[in-house]
Amino acid sequence: MVTASDRDGNRQRGTVPAGAGKGRVGRMARLGFPAVRSLRAKLVVLTLAVALLSSGIVGAAGFFHIRTLTREAAAARLGAEARLSADQMTVPFVEMGRDADVIAGTPPIEGIIRTMAAPNGVDPHDGSTLQLWRTRLETIYISFLRQRPHYTQIRYISAKGNGRELVRVDQTPQGIIRLAPDLLQPKGMEPYMRALPRMGHDGAYFSPVTLNREHGGVDETRT
Repeated sequence: MVTASDRDGNRQRGTVPAGAGKGRVGRMARLGFPAVRSLRAKLVVLTLAVALLSSGIVGAAGFFHIRTLTREAAAARLGAEARLSADQMTVPFVEMGRDADVIAGTPPIEGIIRTMAAPNGVDPHDGSTLQLWRTRLETIYISFLRQRPHYTQIRYISAKGNGRELVRVDQTPQGIIRLAPDLLQPKGMEPYMRALPRMGHDGAYFSPVTLNREHGGVDETRT
């Protein structure tokens, strides 16, 4: 019950419904609750977004790091394989160069040169004939071919005239054979012979790979 007086002193009575104040508070609470819930939802979404973004950044960084390491490892592996392949390709050339140096220093090489230059075809140093010096050099070639089964032939070719073979020994599926003088061929037109003027007197020369030619035609034998 609430009483009130007017200006004349007359009291008036009135009633206020019970719980009227509480109703307004309740309505405010009810009006405020969705706002709080919306803010919480936004905070949760923002937190999740930040977490996902952080995870994505970390994952991307890890991916690119792993990819870089993988590329570096692959490059290192390829480099090692390339060096190994280069070494494997270099070794046979080094071996052939050393063999050529050894053969060039054997007595039959100089003996053949002296004998061919002698008017009577006899070595003035020891009286050996050209055929004898050829036989001696063939024996050395045969010994080399036995130690080098991957060699297909060894020849001694004259640098003069038409570049005729002076001594030749071939390694064939049937075995090692020495070619008779009448089977020796001129090789002056071959690329490796035309390169002679540009070659020095020391060291080995490796000509470009070409098809083997025998008696003017291409040899179809596969080696």
